[in-house]
Amino acid sequence: MKIFKNVSFLEKKCTQSFITEDKDFNKNISLEASKPILIEISFRGKNWNVYLNSQSNIKLKVDASDLDNSLKFEGDLANENDFLNDFNNKFKLNFDPENIEKSIFLHSIDAWEMLLYEQKKQQTEFYKLAPNTAQWQPFFKDFIENQIRWNYWGSILAYPIVRGNADKSKLTVFSIPNILLEKLDKAKINQPELVFSPAYRFFLNYYVTYYNSQSKGFQKYKDQSQMLKDKHSFARENLAIEPYSYYLANLLYQYGNLGLPSTVNQIYSALQLSKDSERYLSIVKSKCESILKKTDAEVLKNNEDKKNDLLKLIGIEGDTVTLKKFRGKVLYLDIWASWCGPCRAEFPNSRTLHKRFTEKQLKEIQFLNISIDDNIDNWQEAVKKLNLDYAINLLSTGGWASNVTKLFRIASIPRYIIIDKNGNVVEENAKRPSDPRVYDDIMNYLNK
Repeated sequence: MKIFKNVSFLEKKCTQSFITEDKDFNKNISLEASKPILIEISFRGKNWNVYLNSQSNIKLKVDASDLDNSLKFEGDLANENDFLNDFNNKFKLNFDPENIEKSIFLHSIDAWEMLLYEQKKQQTEFYKLAPNTAQWQPFFKDFIENQIRWNYWGSILAYPIVRGNADKSKLTVFSIPNILLEKLDKAKINQPELVFSPAYRFFLNYYVTYYNSQSKGFQKYKDQSQMLKDKHSFARENLAIEPYSYYLANLLYQYGNLGLPSTVNQIYSALQLSKDSERYLSIVKSKCESILKKTDAEVLKNNEDKKNDLLKLIGIEGDTVTLKKFRGKVLYLDIWASWCGPCRAEFPNSRTLHKRFTEKQLKEIQFLNISIDDNIDNWQEAVKKLNLDYAINLLSTGGWASNVTKLFRIASIPRYIIIDKNGNVVEENAKRPSDPRVYDDIMNYLNK
């Protein structure tokens, strides 16, 4: 038998004690806690949840020879914990983050809210009809009501985030209709005593993500360090100390390795200074230890190397080309395919645009036509037929599954991209060659 006591809330389980695997095990186990906490007891493939707090003392009776029928709670909160396990067994999938995130893809936002509302109604009815609730401790009732409340709101706020993360082609996050968020009482959000609640923590993560995104116009982040900074700033301004400490720890635990060392160190320092951070520091430091020891320059170089490894393109002669070769030039990328009519229609405009630049300017500007054709012969034939010799022609095979579409999150073509002299993507959805304004855009980056 194992007892899991998760005090950091960052990992799924932390083994607190191991008792026995003896099939004839028969024992009373005393359980105590200095503050509200949920623990999990696991024995031979079966699991039970136990709610504890500083005012309770619970004994768990177990007879391993009759496991299904023998486990009983005695003492304070015995009735409450019997209900908790019945509730969890009945509504397990409703509260499972993985199941919630999978289910999001099966519904429109309106249908999703109606489903969640019905689930919340069923959960509330089950709770209110439970026997002996008049004798339950008030703080346990609050816990159950908050589990129901924050699971509902967390699931609502998760909808656009989960869908947005899955669709790399979209540059913005879906905005939830205001009418669906009207009843979210922000005055109740900061409940330090609830950090131990899985539903509350689930809600906090999506609350910060969604409302921070709203404050940024729902634009997706290209810079992960900026994402970390913005979420940290939003949490600092909107969360009480205990929820803030948890959120900061989870942010670093989940996403710290995506940021620059300077950013991660800054947020880690903020965590060190926050109240109640001791429970998080060692596990966060262990998870982020590698990034904390590096310099920004090391990470940036490594990221660039990875990008170049991902985007290895085929030249017209069959040679391998990477974008690193063109560092120091402004790049105007044209993502196309031989079978794409609108792509082919833009090439005369692209040639005209190319001619507008002087010979001197073209030493610092490079037009790159990158095809996603599957068939090399079709691509080479189209390049020749369309007279695309004014540009460097490259191939990223695989169609919509090609590396270039993955790297730049492309869902339709033609697609135009501008990359500056330092290799930064400055316009992920640049103007077409037929738009006269694109000349000024390119000149702007040339003169920087």
